[in-house]
Amino acid sequence: MYWSNEKELYIDFDELAGKLDLVFDKDIAKKKYLLYTKLPENVVELKSDKPPIESYANYANTVIDDYDIDGSWANPIENYLYEENGNLVRVEAKDDYDKIENSRVSIKKYDSQGNLLELKELPYQGEKFGGFYRGEEYNYLIFGNNNEEKNDSKEVVRIVKFDREFNELGSLSVNGAYTVYPFDAGSLRCAEIGQTILVHTSRERYDGHQSQLTIAFNEATLSLLNADDLDAFQRNHVSHDFNEFALADGNEFIVVDHGDAYPRSIQVSWLRTEALEPEKRYTGEDGLYNIINRALFSPSKAKEILSIPGEIGANQTGVSIGSALNTANKVLVGVNRIDYSKATGFDSFDITDKDLDKRDVVLYSLDKNTLEMTENKYTDYTLDKNITYTAPKMVRLDETRIMLIWNKLNIKSDESVLQYMIVDENGNKLSEIKTLENMKIADEAPVLYKGKVVWSEYKKGRLILNSIPLE
Repeated sequence: MYWSNEKELYIDFDELAGKLDLVFDKDIAKKKYLLYTKLPENVVELKSDKPPIESYANYANTVIDDYDIDGSWANPIENYLYEENGNLVRVEAKDDYDKIENSRVSIKKYDSQGNLLELKELPYQGEKFGGFYRGEEYNYLIFGNNNEEKNDSKEVVRIVKFDREFNELGSLSVNGAYTVYPFDAGSLRCAEIGQTILVHTSRERYDGHQSQLTIAFNEATLSLLNADDLDAFQRNHVSHDFNEFALADGNEFIVVDHGDAYPRSIQVSWLRTEALEPEKRYTGEDGLYNIINRALFSPSKAKEILSIPGEIGANQTGVSIGSALNTANKVLVGVNRIDYSKATGFDSFDITDKDLDKRDVVLYSLDKNTLEMTENKYTDYTLDKNITYTAPKMVRLDETRIMLIWNKLNIKSDESVLQYMIVDENGNKLSEIKTLENMKIADEAPVLYKGKVVWSEYKKGRLILNSIPLE
């Protein structure tokens, strides 16, 4: 670094990077220079196929979805991470809103040091991306098309089957399905039992209402298993349904729904994979009875784990679901929610509440056999008037331990820190809450990888892998 005779300051970027402990990259031909900080402990860069000076140019940052903070409804997940043969695979949907035909799904494979091993990009097979599912043997990408003309013959959902190298093996079309906008005001998750795969998502319907949309198919034949039930009111109907989860539990599927009307609750339901004859269930009054539908994928039992105050259909519910998983004995649902005792009214736009923009982290533990439920609250926003907490993500560490991860947000400064803790299947604390600076978690589900819990994040254009080592 020196001054010229013309009193202009000249800087040797290599020298400056060394003095400030930075990393330096340059493109002399394009007259571009890049200085960036070294990554902290427990963070590695997931390297691009392009040099940093190009790959960082978009200055992208991971944004926490509004739903995970205090929004009304979820959105389709666009980032997925999983381990395969000792490496990490990241699947990312990249929308091009100017030219839909340029939208693509990026599949990148990395080693444990973040080096890019393979890159593959696939074009969308529809107008919009719904989700990705890694099954026991095959991979699936799910796309959708709007159906404003309400055409029963139009493809509204396409499910595309791939091998592990993302070579296409076939596809399944879902037509009409009383759907105008697939994946509307909700998310998409899948589960698998044998050769049956359940896709649990959302839609806007022909009648203008929003509800869940549940699709079941055989992965060997790529044929629909509930074609007779793809109408306005499916057997597991929830409306509105603002977030959807799907799990496998023995020979039944578990679905978790965030409803604001029918029901106005967070509900856990078990869906049959074998059809039974309708059951006459007597009411005990003068021989009267109800006919219980026990058809394929009808609920065998259900439990409202959180009944939400307010008028039926009010979009504001004061709660968001961050994650759901099942253990041998319990179904766990992680949420952030308001203090309902302070709420005096709900409508589709606002909550009348002293602390309407503040929520705490809560875990519900539902016993699969008795349907008894335990509520565990881990945070207390009243300790700081500027603090709220996002809906927690969960990752199973082993048969007895689950890690919960969330963001602690400062409403005033818009800054955040990451927090995590370990619990058992009943929600009992196995560790204290721990805090990490300079990390955040969004819609991507964390995974267990080489003795660490990991997830990816864009930070000022860099794609990084955050990690929490297990003690």
